[in-house]
Amino acid sequence: MISDLNFPNILSNYGGIWKFYFIPVEDVLSQQGNIITLKEGKRWFIGRSSKDKIEFKQNQNNSRNGTTYKPTLDGELPKITPELEEKLTEMSGREFLVVYHDLNNYRWLVGNLESPLLFSADLETGNRPSSRNYYPFTFQSPLTRERIYPFNGEITTEEPTDPGQAPYLPVTIKNILGETIYVAPPGSTIQLDTDFGQDFIDIT
Repeated sequence: MISDLNFPNILSNYGGIWKFYFIPVEDVLSQQGNIITLKEGKRWFIGRSSKDKIEFKQNQNNSRNGTTYKPTLDGELPKITPELEEKLTEMSGREFLVVYHDLNNYRWLVGNLESPLLFSADLETGNRPSSRNYYPFTFQSPLTRERIYPFNGEITTEEPTDPGQAPYLPVTIKNILGETIYVAPPGSTIQLDTDFGQDFIDIT
């Protein structure tokens, strides 16, 4: 149903992406819209990029055959290393679902089992010591009829732990007077708003 195209009273609006999660499609048991069920023992992987070098775009194309979209997540990984080269080689050409977490504290699901995102990574050394040495990487779907979905589901990122392993502990946050203002449980994320902008901290 079409309604007025308007926007709420905006108190803050931040561009950029904090981090993202990705999972190979073969590790997904089922998908219904933005509800993702993983196969037993599988988990989401965490991805990050160089600061201010990651962004998401979703281009739309209208034709007589209908509306299609081309979602693309671009980022960069600094410094070419044997360890990163091995990881990126394993991922290259494979299909993924991606959830990105933006700086307005929304999470968005990109891709689906019918139109997943293909991963690719280039490599650039530069031609002088002051040049950047890095991997530009991309998750992209060449064609999909689905827009991104808001994602509020659980994201399991930790591998199953040994029962004898010591558990993570909560983190107590205090103010300058030493008063406890918040106790963050393990696995949670806290949002910090300051005069310099907004940031997020993982509690592990």
